[in-house]
Amino acid sequence: MIIDLSLLEKDIISQPKILDKIAPKIWKETEKVVEHISKAKSIILTGCGDSLFSSIAGKYMLESIACVPSIPENSYEFTNYSYIPKDSLLVAISASGRTRTTVEAVRKAEQLGIETIAITCNPNGDILKYSKHSIVIDVRDSVPVPTITSIIFLWTLASLSILMGNRKGRLDGKKFEELKAELFEIGNKLNSIEIPNSQLDLISRFIRKRGLVKPCIYLIGGGPNFSTALFGMAKLRELNIAHSIAFELEEFLHYGNIPLTENELSIVIVCGKAVKRGNDAFKLLQLLNVGKITISTTKIGDSEYIAVPNIEEIFSPILCLHTIQRIAADMAHRIYGEQLEIRHGEAISRIIRICSAEDN
Repeated sequence: MIIDLSLLEKDIISQPKILDKIAPKIWKETEKVVEHISKAKSIILTGCGDSLFSSIAGKYMLESIACVPSIPENSYEFTNYSYIPKDSLLVAISASGRTRTTVEAVRKAEQLGIETIAITCNPNGDILKYSKHSIVIDVRDSVPVPTITSIIFLWTLASLSILMGNRKGRLDGKKFEELKAELFEIGNKLNSIEIPNSQLDLISRFIRKRGLVKPCIYLIGGGPNFSTALFGMAKLRELNIAHSIAFELEEFLHYGNIPLTENELSIVIVCGKAVKRGNDAFKLLQLLNVGKITISTTKIGDSEYIAVPNIEEIFSPILCLHTIQRIAADMAHRIYGEQLEIRHGEAISRIIRICSAEDN
């Protein structure tokens, strides 16, 4: 499969404009849905790949704003192993609306009488046949590497959290309006993010100096930006840039004896409460003499950093993900030029389905 890297970069650059255009419609659709699901006492968010990573960020949003216990779970794990309390709500995310295990998760919940919401970009997706409620978003990625859809899913989950928190009486009128205004301002904040060429050059030099050996990049995310680390890991792998590993910030510090060397690069992603602990990670990386870059609302340590605008920490994954996507696209362009040929996940999935059919 050929990936047009110019189209990929165009998708990422156009995110602020697309978000500003469709945000009012998403908000209205979400308002309609919230009328029916605000009595839920717990929420399960499910999906695969980038949709699962969106679910992880959504957990922080829903618990922080709506004060509803929320669990993100891979849809296969949910379908086969999870217990579902009767007063739960299932939020199932699938851009294509056809992800088999996510569709099965919705079917299971519906059979058990659990309220369901499908968030998808496909008005004809199979998931809509089984979900009781839906939020359908008219947006597509131009290439088979999710970028804009992931940003939109995060924005949608943020709107769901605000509206649900308001419906449950968790927000007073002033706080509701403040959060809503900040959410609708995100397009402008995305436009204001600048990535210093020095930081891009640092990553590029690191990737190229390893020769034929694929470099290793650690992405370390604190709080809701653990989801950003997971997104980043996926983008670097999908674009065949580096062997990438995602760590939750506290877990990274817990395993402080990880044998990092000067041949590895770490990207620390922290905002809000996580900045203090992110500073500890930065000090550890300094002691280990490991290459490091930070993405944050606040300068950490004494090196350059990639600054994202000040924002509620629970919304910061939207800004940090956009930043990571731009970095990944820039690296792919530097390495491969205009096009990249890959064996993408969808092609591999077809092979797996064929093998499974033969086994049966």
